[in-house]
Amino acid sequence: MFTRQVFQNRMAVLMQRQEQLEQKKQELKGSFFRFDKFLQESKWVQIQNTAAEKTLLLGRVRMAALNLFQLVSQHQRQPPALDLEDTEGQLEQVKLFLLDLSAVLASLPQSEPETAAP
Repeated sequence: MFTRQVFQNRMAVLMQRQEQLEQKKQELKGSFFRFDKFLQESKWVQIQNTAAEKTLLLGRVRMAALNLFQLVSQHQRQPPALDLEDTEGQLEQVKLFLLDLSAVLASLPQSEPETAAP
């Protein structure tokens, strides 16, 4: 009878310990789930930040292209004939201007560099 009581006590302690371990296991699962959401919930923020950076860079490039186009138009004494949103057309006009300017410079006679007198 005494050994049966000891056995039952030990079984009760073991059952209680098993329940505690199961509870800890569930808590860890919950923590893991929350952490996983955090990593995702932070991946989304990273994606948004990258998109914002790329959008800002695109805006800067478009402004630089517009600035070059306006300078070319001003140099040619022509009003800008393209829409402000036509970045590709603006860059094409800048390219044509640079090609024309390069051709003009290439057609100029090459002057000899002056040598310093001894």
